[in-house]
Order: sequence, then structure tokens, then C-alpha cells
Amino acid sequence: MVSAEEREQCMRCKGRLWCGRKFCPILKKLEFKSTFPKELLKKELSGNSPPSLFAGWHNYPKISVSPLSTPSVVVDPDLFDNPSRWRDLSVDSIVDFRSSLFRSTFDADVTEARDPGKWLSLTQELSMSEKPVDVEVSLEKKPVLKIDFGFETMPMGPSAPLKDFSLAQNPLIPRKVDYLTGDTNAKSIDAIMELYMGGVSVDRINKILTAGLLGEGRKRKLVPTRWSITAVDSNVSKELVSKVKDLSEAGEFEVYCGDLMDNHYVVIFIPMPWAFEQLEAWLPGSSWGGQGDSGSGAGAVGLVEESKEEPVIMGDFEPNKGRKNYPFNVAGGYFAGRLAVCEKMLEKKHQSAALILREIHSGYWAPLGVWQVREGLRKALESKPVAFSSIEEALSFASAKLKIPIKTWKKESELVKLFGSRNLLFKYLK
Repeated sequence: MVSAEEREQCMRCKGRLWCGRKFCPILKKLEFKSTFPKELLKKELSGNSPPSLFAGWHNYPKISVSPLSTPSVVVDPDLFDNPSRWRDLSVDSIVDFRSSLFRSTFDADVTEARDPGKWLSLTQELSMSEKPVDVEVSLEKKPVLKIDFGFETMPMGPSAPLKDFSLAQNPLIPRKVDYLTGDTNAKSIDAIMELYMGGVSVDRINKILTAGLLGEGRKRKLVPTRWSITAVDSNVSKELVSKVKDLSEAGEFEVYCGDLMDNHYVVIFIPMPWAFEQLEAWLPGSSWGGQGDSGSGAGAVGLVEESKEEPVIMGDFEPNKGRKNYPFNVAGGYFAGRLAVCEKMLEKKHQSAALILREIHSGYWAPLGVWQVREGLRKALESKPVAFSSIEEALSFASAKLKIPIKTWKKESELVKLFGSRNLLFKYLK
């Protein structure tokens, strides 16, 4: 049994290896043998790519690149890699179908994005396609049936070194994507924003960025998947924040509530200039919350026993002028949350300060990626808001939606603390 301090460190670290180990014990315990049919574990595969790819970060700038594909033809390959369609699915079902998405790996230097060889060139084509693509894959050896978990990334299935790879049909590449990937004069942030404003999802954009297809000419590089996810959410939301600040201020408090895969979200819009805070609490049985009594699948896995102390709440905050450092507590989920909140404010045409309270229960027994925060908050913000005239009323309403007492959340919130003195708050924000 580990100490409360070690338990809290695990929650803050979320698999980023701050402990100095070579692998995360919590993620290692989540690896399991799937029930996927063994007869499909073969060296020659004829299947579909959703389309998708994965790029690792170990040994950067020499990294592992993998086009992702099913081992046989499936009815709906898009479902395997499209988080916007996962709102009504369980953690178990997502883990199950992600475990059958194979990685055919090859090594590449990140600078090869500029002059790609055969396999990388085909992988880049995959990243640009808006529809699934039939593929033919030959592996050096049979893949081992195991699923890997990460914090920012989605779960990933079996892998094996690539022997040969070909596309059995031409990818369907949207005109906007084709134009911007071919524009070697456009900066990456400008290309990212033009794709986003053109209706390309952030999940698709991060794959195009991963493939090294955005940015100025000789500056283009392959980007590890975990970095590209954060880069897209961070840059898009930063641009949206600048647009939000030009809006008129809202006139009342609004509270939005929503659940996704046993993640419980409360969003409070406070009538004042833009500011943003995201707090989260991992309860026992959740992926980073330690061992609990319930939970499905591998839900009882965890590094520590249930603590009898107060729940650990952690968060990150930005005033109106913005942050100067990385949000280490919430990490990539911070930018995913900020993006969802900005989208809602631009839709409403009013700016507010936003306080997010995220409570993660035992049903979320495995980390699925930061997309969960983005989609969970988008879902919550689609609900009908409840309006209030004071922060006390808004927090009282929020308390009924959460297990942890609202007084515990209030102690951790910079926004709530500062709102008690409005003059001090505006001085701090400006």
C-alpha cells in the first residue's frame, strides 16, 4: 500500500513517468489479453484503415510510425477511430473495438516528412482521407494480442513490424485538405485554423499534423501523436479565446451539466470577462484514482488502495491575460476543455469566465484519451443551461450533480476564491 502523497502523485502524473520508472505501473496493469479471435492474428492482412495513423515519441527524433487498420474487412471502419460517434458507447465497448485496430510499425526520422519513402508516403495519404480506405498489409511476424493505454491517446491494439504496405483504393481527400497540405508557404497554425474553420474535425487535423503535412516547406516534421493532439487543441483554443474576448459580457450565471462514460461534468459560466479554470477529481476505481469496490472490465485495477482522506482535487487556471506555463495538473485535457467552452461562448455570442468541475467515477476504469474531455464537455454544453443570479445559487445547484461536497471544490477553485472580492478579481484578471 502506498502513501497518500504517492497516490496524489499518480493522479497528477497520469502516466507521464514523473516517478522515474521506465513504464507506468497503472497502465501496465491495464494491459490484458483480449478475447479477439486468434485466427485473425496473422502476418497477411486485408482490412480497412478508418483512416488513421499513430506516431510514437520514444527515441525522438527517430520514432515509430504506424498506419492503423483492421485485420479483415469490417462493416463500419470509421467507428474505430471517430470519437464524435462514441458518446453512447461504454468504456468496455471502446476498449474492445480499439483492441482490434492493428499497428503496422516502421521507423522514421521526423525530417523524412519532407521527402517520404513509400510507406510514409502512403501513410500520409491515409491521414488526409475523409473516408475509410481498404489496405493490404504484410507483417514481419504475427502480432501479439495486447492493448496499450496512454493518457492523451486512445487505446491501441496489437502491433508488429511492417514488411509491406499498399492501398487497395484511392483515398478521398477533401479539396481544403489537399490545398493546405500542398501549401508549403503557410505556417502550421494558420493551416490548422483554416482546416478547423473549414469544418475539419480536430481529430482529423491532429492526424494530418502527425503525418508532417502542415507548416512551411523544409520546417515540416513528423509529430508524435501525443504531441499533435495537444498542439491542435492548444492552438485552436488559443485562437478562439482571442475571438471570445471581443464578445459582450453575459448578464447572468449559467450552469450546464452532463455525463459521459461515468465522467460527470458541471460547467459554470460566470458573468465577467473571460477567464478559465478546470478542476478534476479521480474517485476510487477510476483509471487514476486507485482501487475501488466497483468498476467494470479491469475496473478494480489501480496502484493504491482506496484512501479514507478527502478526495484529491487538482486543476489549472488562466486569468484574462492567459497562462505563461503548461497546465501540468490537467495536462492535455485542459486545452480540450478550453476548446469546447470557447465553441459554446462563440455560439452564444457572449463571453464569461468558465469554471469546469469534472468528477471521474469508477465506470471510467481505463484512460481513453483527452478526446473524452472535449466530447464530454461538448455534450454537457448542449444541455439546457439553468440560470442563476448569484455564484452561491449556481454552486448550490452544482452540488446536487456531484458526489464530492461543493465546499471541497470551492477550497480548490481560484475563480471562486477571487470572485468573493470582485475588485481584487478584476485587478488580478487584468
